[in-house]
Amino acid sequence: MEIRTYTAEQEAELLSREESHFLDFKRASITPGKLQETVVALANADGGEVVIGLDDDIRRAPVDRFYGFRNPEHANNHVSVADTLVDPPIPGVSAEFIKCPTAPGHLLLHLLVPKSPQVHYTSDKACYIRKGAQNLVLKGKAIERLIFSKGQRSYEDVPVATMRAKELAESDYMQKYLRLVPTAQPAEVFLRKQRLTYEEDQVHFLGPQILTAGVLLFDDTPQASLPTKCAIKVTRLETAEEEYKRDYLKATPQTIEGPLQLVIERARETVLHVMAGVTYKVGGRYEALRYPPVAIHEIITNAVLHRDYGIKDDIHINIYDNRIEIISPGKLPGHITISNILQERYARNPKIVRLLNKLPDPPNKDIGEGLDTAFRSMRDARLKPPLIEEMEGGVRVVLRHDSIASAEEQIIDYLEKNGTVRNREARELTGIESENAMKRVFERMRKNEIIEPVDPNATRAKYSYKLMAGYKARFQTLKERTADK
Repeated sequence: MEIRTYTAEQEAELLSREESHFLDFKRASITPGKLQETVVALANADGGEVVIGLDDDIRRAPVDRFYGFRNPEHANNHVSVADTLVDPPIPGVSAEFIKCPTAPGHLLLHLLVPKSPQVHYTSDKACYIRKGAQNLVLKGKAIERLIFSKGQRSYEDVPVATMRAKELAESDYMQKYLRLVPTAQPAEVFLRKQRLTYEEDQVHFLGPQILTAGVLLFDDTPQASLPTKCAIKVTRLETAEEEYKRDYLKATPQTIEGPLQLVIERARETVLHVMAGVTYKVGGRYEALRYPPVAIHEIITNAVLHRDYGIKDDIHINIYDNRIEIISPGKLPGHITISNILQERYARNPKIVRLLNKLPDPPNKDIGEGLDTAFRSMRDARLKPPLIEEMEGGVRVVLRHDSIASAEEQIIDYLEKNGTVRNREARELTGIESENAMKRVFERMRKNEIIEPVDPNATRAKYSYKLMAGYKARFQTLKERTADK
């Protein structure tokens, strides 16, 4: 295994760090059995680092903080903790040794523990999770909640004690859905074939229980039938402030209930209706709050499809003067992170996703493409992309009414840094897909003496532009003239 030698600056940066949700320090005297608690806690939470060989007290002199290994062999059992003790083993844990100038005789072992899509236990079957700078023991319902949040098991598969297949088969929406799909199967047969019934321990004359997914999809009022919350609350707040305060409420929040397909449709229409009356002040004048309806639809749909229904909270849509926030209960499931959410696919509630997609005009037309569509539509509307944040108990998507820089501004910024630009590069930069549309932008900039060709005689493939001397003053005049119109 590689031994990295830190510089004095790298050592100082390491010693300046404090234990946190993502970082723990341990002395080399820690036993592998004790170390596994931290490794499990980090994997069960959001991942992080363990530096073994350093005392955690940053008040001590640097030389007094080193309690490392004498040689790599003494750390063999610590290196393999994630594979030999943890159940199940944690994939992807990386390890390296570090040697610091202050104490070159003390090897530090640096473990990088990824966030895991599974729930892990120590060798004595204890479950831990990282909260702040602590490893907390989880038991019973708390472990079940972690399993749901990881996506190992979905709350959509939990049977509902108060709902039977016979009762759900008689709901108005169930009958409507069967006509829309369509199918010749009776409702009870359809529910069984779609694996929405719980056949174990059923009382014969009552029939099988229904899984939560079936109630959410087909019950006329699932919000009244389930022990959890599954509505959408739409709130209008007359402010652009970041903090939510009741003083900003314009009216009582609207609660959207019903089967999931109707909840999505009603929430979308409610948001568009509320948004139609919102104006906010920009540069001394009032502007209407406008977002692409498709972006609103896709983000609401995504929140409904992939939220954690085991959390007793509704989806919240807060409409501010300058933004819309959609808060969905439950952290990102499985291997999904903020950084890979647009590339990777993971359905927390696959039954719900699949059965909604059976509709002739499903809310989730393009499976797995919802957020991509939302990002693309915001870009096409010349608005900044949605901001996705993972919170303690949920995921927040923020649509801000911030215009992205004009194509001209983006090209100027690029030229200031790179010197020249070609049509293809400008299209990738601005999101303008048409080569001819990009040519029109260049022609407009040439007409206003902002750019000029590098070589007027260059071939089409090599034709590029550069900034003209004095472009800043002319571009500022152009912006002011455009703003006055």
